[in-house]
Amino acid sequence: MPRRDMVDAMLDFRAGPGYRHFKHKHSLSLKLTIRKARILTLCRWAFEVCNDQTVLALWKGLPMFVCGELKELQWIDNEVDEHNIDALIFFLKSCPSLQKLYINIDPTSYSGPRTYLDQVLDCKRLQCLEVVQLEGVMENCDKMLFANRLLDVVSKKIKIIEKSHENRIWKFEVSLCQQSQIQQPLLRGMKHYMFVEVNEEEIAP
Repeated sequence: MPRRDMVDAMLDFRAGPGYRHFKHKHSLSLKLTIRKARILTLCRWAFEVCNDQTVLALWKGLPMFVCGELKELQWIDNEVDEHNIDALIFFLKSCPSLQKLYINIDPTSYSGPRTYLDQVLDCKRLQCLEVVQLEGVMENCDKMLFANRLLDVVSKKIKIIEKSHENRIWKFEVSLCQQSQIQQPLLRGMKHYMFVEVNEEEIAP
C-alpha cells in the first residue's frame, strides 16, 4: 500500500502495468497517494485508468483528482492527438495551484485504454501556471496544438518553451505567418504563433 502523504510523487509508469491490469482498489489508492502531492510525475494512461466510470462510482461522486497543492507536474504520454490533449487539459483543471508543467512525449510509453472524460470541474482556468516546457518526439504541428490548447485554459500570459536533446531552445511567440502557410487542418483558424529559437538568457525569469 503506497503512502498517502507523498509530497514528491514520481509515478513514471511508461512501461505499463506489466502482466496484470490495474484493479479498482489500485486506482483508488493511486488517487489517495497523489492528492496532496506538490511535485508529480504522471503518465496519461494511468490517469485515464483512474477515470474509469466504475472507479468513479466507487469514489462516490467525489472529483477524480483534486490536486489543490500541486505546484509542478511532469506529464508523460506516447503521442499527440486531440484525445490525449483533452486528457491533459481535463487533469490540469483539477490543479488550480499548478505553476510549472513539463510535457514529455515518449513513443515507447505504454498507451492503455481510453476513457470518456465527462466530469465537470469547478476550476475553469489555470490562475497560477507560469511555465510550460515541451520535450520528446513531436512534430511542429503537435507543438502548436499543445501551445494553443494551453493558451485557452490559462488566465495570464505564460512562457511556453521547447528543449531538444541537443539543448537547443525554442520559445512560443506571436508570428506573422499567413493562413495559407498552415497545412495541418487542425491548426486552421488558430491564432498565428510560432516557435522561435532563443538562447538560455532569453528564457531566464
